[in-house]
Amino acid sequence: MAISYVKQVHQSTPTSATTFNLAVTNSPSAGNLIILHGRGGGGSIITGVTDTKGNSWNIDVAGTGSNATINIASCLLTSTLTTSDTISVTYNAAAGSRTMAVYEFSGIDLISS
Repeated sequence: MAISYVKQVHQSTPTSATTFNLAVTNSPSAGNLIILHGRGGGGSIITGVTDTKGNSWNIDVAGTGSNATINIASCLLTSTLTTSDTISVTYNAAAGSRTMAVYEFSGIDLISS
Protein backbone atom coordinates (compact mmCIF):
# COMPACT_ATOMS: atom_id res chain seq x y z
CA MET A 1 0.00 0.00 0.00
CA ALA A 2 1.30 3.46 -0.88
CA ILE A 3 1.73 6.16 1.73
CA SER A 4 -1.11 8.69 1.44
CA TYR A 5 -1.94 11.98 3.08
CA VAL A 6 -5.46 11.59 4.52
CA LYS A 7 -6.37 14.92 6.13
CA GLN A 8 -5.56 17.66 8.57
CA VAL A 9 -6.77 16.73 12.03
CA HIS A 10 -6.12 20.07 13.79
CA GLN A 11 -4.52 23.47 13.25
CA SER A 12 -4.20 26.33 15.71
CA THR A 13 -2.22 29.30 16.87
CA PRO A 14 -2.08 28.77 20.64
CA THR A 15 -0.98 31.37 23.15
CA SER A 16 2.32 31.33 25.04
CA ALA A 17 1.29 28.76 27.70
CA THR A 18 3.30 25.59 28.31
CA THR A 19 0.43 23.09 27.88
CA PHE A 20 -2.11 23.06 25.05
CA ASN A 21 -5.22 20.92 24.62
CA LEU A 22 -5.83 20.62 20.89
CA ALA A 23 -9.36 19.73 19.82
CA VAL A 24 -9.58 16.99 17.19
CA THR A 25 -11.51 18.64 14.35
CA ASN A 26 -11.42 15.70 11.89
CA SER A 27 -11.45 12.17 13.33
CA PRO A 28 -8.34 10.13 12.40
CA SER A 29 -8.67 6.34 12.08
CA ALA A 30 -6.97 3.63 14.11
CA GLY A 31 -4.00 2.15 12.22
CA ASN A 32 -3.03 5.47 10.64
CA LEU A 33 -0.03 7.61 11.52
CA ILE A 34 -0.60 11.04 13.06
CA ILE A 35 2.13 13.70 12.79
CA LEU A 36 2.08 16.75 15.06
CA HIS A 37 4.12 19.73 13.92
CA GLY A 38 4.76 22.55 16.38
CA ARG A 39 6.57 25.77 15.55
CA GLY A 40 7.36 28.66 17.83
CA GLY A 41 9.92 31.10 19.08
CA GLY A 42 12.00 31.16 22.20
CA GLY A 43 13.72 27.80 21.81
CA SER A 44 11.09 25.87 23.80
CA ILE A 45 10.76 22.16 23.08
CA ILE A 46 7.96 19.60 23.34
CA THR A 47 8.42 17.43 26.43
CA GLY A 48 5.26 15.35 26.15
CA VAL A 49 2.23 14.53 24.01
CA THR A 50 -0.84 12.55 25.11
CA ASP A 51 -4.39 12.11 23.90
CA THR A 52 -7.66 11.28 25.62
CA LYS A 53 -7.71 7.73 24.17
CA GLY A 54 -4.28 6.83 25.62
CA ASN A 55 -2.47 6.31 22.30
CA SER A 56 1.33 6.17 22.55
CA TRP A 57 3.10 9.30 21.21
CA ASN A 58 6.78 9.69 20.26
CA ILE A 59 8.73 12.94 20.26
CA ASP A 60 10.65 12.66 17.00
CA VAL A 61 12.28 16.12 16.81
CA ALA A 62 12.57 18.18 19.99
CA GLY A 63 13.51 21.73 19.16
CA THR A 64 15.72 22.71 16.25
CA GLY A 65 16.69 26.20 15.18
CA SER A 66 17.48 29.24 17.29
CA ASN A 67 14.76 31.69 16.25
CA ALA A 68 11.97 29.42 15.05
CA THR A 69 11.93 26.18 17.02
CA ILE A 70 10.53 23.15 15.18
CA ASN A 71 9.08 20.19 17.11
CA ILE A 72 7.65 16.99 15.61
CA ALA A 73 5.78 14.18 17.37
CA SER A 74 4.06 11.11 15.94
CA CYS A 75 1.57 8.44 16.91
CA LEU A 76 0.47 5.24 15.23
CA LEU A 77 -3.14 5.24 16.38
CA THR A 78 -4.33 2.12 18.14
CA SER A 79 -7.60 3.83 19.16
CA THR A 80 -9.57 6.09 16.81
CA LEU A 81 -9.83 9.71 17.92
CA THR A 82 -13.17 11.48 17.58
CA THR A 83 -14.12 15.16 17.62
CA SER A 84 -14.82 14.85 21.36
CA ASP A 85 -11.15 13.91 21.99
CA THR A 86 -8.17 16.18 22.58
CA ILE A 87 -4.41 15.98 22.05
CA SER A 88 -2.39 17.54 24.89
CA VAL A 89 1.01 19.02 24.08
CA THR A 90 3.44 20.10 26.82
CA TYR A 91 6.46 22.36 26.27
CA ASN A 92 9.38 22.93 28.63
CA ALA A 93 8.81 26.71 28.67
CA ALA A 94 6.40 29.38 27.48
CA ALA A 95 7.13 31.16 24.20
CA GLY A 96 5.85 34.30 22.53
CA SER A 97 3.85 32.55 19.84
CA ARG A 98 3.29 29.06 18.54
CA THR A 99 1.47 27.32 15.74
CA MET A 100 0.56 23.65 15.73
CA ALA A 101 -0.88 21.35 13.11
CA VAL A 102 -1.79 17.67 13.20
CA TYR A 103 -1.93 15.54 10.03
CA GLU A 104 -3.09 11.99 9.31
CA PHE A 105 -1.32 9.56 6.92
CA SER A 106 -2.28 6.03 5.84
CA GLY A 107 -0.21 3.22 4.35
CA ILE A 108 2.70 3.54 6.76
CA ASP A 109 4.08 0.39 8.38
CA LEU A 110 6.38 1.09 11.29
CA ILE A 111 9.18 -1.43 11.77
CA SER A 112 10.87 -1.61 15.14
CA SER A 113 14.55 -2.46 15.26
